[in-house]
Amino acid sequence: LNLFYSNGLFKEMMRETVLFSLSVGFVAAVTAMRKKEHQKSCVKNAVSVVSGLGLIPHPEGGFFLETHRSGCEPMTTMGQTGYDCPPVSLVEEQGPSRSVRRPDGSALRNSLTSIYWMPTSSSPRLWLAVNLSDHVHYYHGGEPFDYILVEDGVLRRVTLGPDFSSGQRMQVAVKGGTWKAGLLRQGASDYCLIGEAVAPGFDFHDFSWISHNEVKKLGVSLAKVLLPYVKELAEGVAENIDGINEFYSDNDLQEKRKKNRL
Repeated sequence: LNLFYSNGLFKEMMRETVLFSLSVGFVAAVTAMRKKEHQKSCVKNAVSVVSGLGLIPHPEGGFFLETHRSGCEPMTTMGQTGYDCPPVSLVEEQGPSRSVRRPDGSALRNSLTSIYWMPTSSSPRLWLAVNLSDHVHYYHGGEPFDYILVEDGVLRRVTLGPDFSSGQRMQVAVKGGTWKAGLLRQGASDYCLIGEAVAPGFDFHDFSWISHNEVKKLGVSLAKVLLPYVKELAEGVAENIDGINEFYSDNDLQEKRKKNRL
């Protein structure tokens, strides 16, 4: 044993141990620093996202921008089907459910639309509504967003967000005909940036606000959950198609909405 301590083997082992400990500590420190810098660079506030992406106030709350509409230039049709496009860009659903909704009686819709949608701390709610088309929501950043979904009178909750360990999902699919509402979680960021694909493509004629009378028909327990998300109760108005078109105008009212939501 004395021989072991007296020769260079022990000293060499101690040196290697110290060097290893220092290298592990250095790597950990650099990793933590890089992670902190990455988080700092990724966290942007709602104002910068609105400015950077060119988002505008949305009728359902928060901000949005249409980024794709099959066969059409995004945003030019103001949330309605664009028929000035190649026929291959249009699809038709069988049955009267869509044709009776448009004044022209057409059941044709652009095959796919996609938007950015962003609730903010000052406009955190998605007002209760229903759409005939399927939706898929994609998490792009910010705080998690809690969806409330009602299908055939059954309520379920699902959270869009990056924390897999707590059951959050990076994608949330919603079947057409499902009542949908939601709320932004409060946290370090003041927004949640969401991608939303709709097929057949979004048309405001396929969209309906849910009234407080419709909610009350579901019973007391569901009404207690859903009534805070009824737009006509919270804001005193639920726009019709003409009122929704106004959201695409660059006017003083939109500027006021923008300031109130940031």
